[in-house]
Amino acid sequence: MLNKIKSFIYGFILVHLLWLCGTHFVDDRLIPSPFTVYVRMDGAFLSDMIPHIGHSLWRLFLGLSISMILGLCLGLLMARSRFWGNLLNPLMYFLYPIPKMAFLPVAMITFGLGNPTTVIMIILIIIFQIMVNVRDGINSIPIENYHTLLTLGASSWQLFKDVTFQRH
Repeated sequence: MLNKIKSFIYGFILVHLLWLCGTHFVDDRLIPSPFTVYVRMDGAFLSDMIPHIGHSLWRLFLGLSISMILGLCLGLLMARSRFWGNLLNPLMYFLYPIPKMAFLPVAMITFGLGNPTTVIMIILIIIFQIMVNVRDGINSIPIENYHTLLTLGASSWQLFKDVTFQRH
């Protein structure tokens, strides 16, 4: 823990020294000194940035929530249904490796500038990781766990509730 703190302090000092050296070679209007930034930070933060931080957090919350709900549902469908797995797996394997910033121009043209584009980009960045992890997590459950309950006469809902969603 102490080494991490030392590394952080050394990194902090190094960045600020490089920043300070950089201000001597570049115009102050382009790169202000760290002292100027820190002196003016409180006024700018309190007056101008609070509403923007709130809007950004709202977009992030909305994108994460939609990603989690859709990713969980689609991952469950892909893992438990052969039809949905066969339908969505090729689409996921095609879209997953594409850098999500490649979709930004399409999203901007389709949805314009503003909140919808930002939320959609957050969803595109996160949803595939959730889908893959949910699908692979459910598929890694040993089939014997299901067979044991089936021999006891468990319904589909009981299998889903007691095996698939069981907390360990």
